[in-house]
Amino acid sequence: MDLMALGQRLQEFFQKSGIKHDLLGKIDEHGAAFFFDLTRPLTCGFLSCEDNAEDLRFSTVSLAISVGETATRSNEDLLALFALNGNFFDASLTVSHMPSGVMHLFVARKFKASDYRIADFAHHVSDLLRQYDLFTAKSS
Repeated sequence: MDLMALGQRLQEFFQKSGIKHDLLGKIDEHGAAFFFDLTRPLTCGFLSCEDNAEDLRFSTVSLAISVGETATRSNEDLLALFALNGNFFDASLTVSHMPSGVMHLFVARKFKASDYRIADFAHHVSDLLRQYDLFTAKSS
């Protein structure tokens, strides 16, 4: 898989779609990472492609959608949320720093790069948020 070409296609997709985005680092043969802001739904996240040469040994695309800052949640709430991970289909909850340094909770999915279709971006964002809403509503 040509990750440089995939990274360029991802950037072109964001530009053509009018999605505000920032390239984190550079696009090269090892992949690319983007931070993006969405207005519908109002959220932000990361989209990256990486070679995984040292572990999985196949290229992946990762999509992570923020569901809020961790600082606004108690430790008990965070543990309860992470206990839901087994309920998600092809997704998981994770914590990561935003470019600003603030920790956020993300619902994320990883795809085999050869199977990822850029045209399905909006569908994948909707699916991740739908699953998060579904399982967090059940646990309330």
